[in-house]
Amino acid sequence: MTAVLLLAPAPGAAEQPVWFQLIPIALILGIMYFLVIAPARKQRKEAQAMLDALRPGDRVLTSGGLHGTVVGVEGDLVKLRIATNVHVELAKTAVTSRIEAGPGEK
Repeated sequence: MTAVLLLAPAPGAAEQPVWFQLIPIALILGIMYFLVIAPARKQRKEAQAMLDALRPGDRVLTSGGLHGTVVGVEGDLVKLRIATNVHVELAKTAVTSRIEAGPGEK
């Protein structure tokens, strides 16, 4: 003997309104916003603020792994000194973080 699962509402049971079925979807979207979208937006704003605040003399790390000192900033380009008399020009967006000066450094 097999059991039959009835998906229809029981006789006499009240049918739920359509908007009531949308509540779980709205909750999932709200949770996704607070766990994924809001932190990503905050991180993008912080990264943009760091790029806008780049000044000559700042030590930075690029997405390619280069450590260097900012020599100049011109529009979307950053000129880095990576060794004595070695300068490279990079897109400003290639700079991923600013490195704090350690003890004994400027």
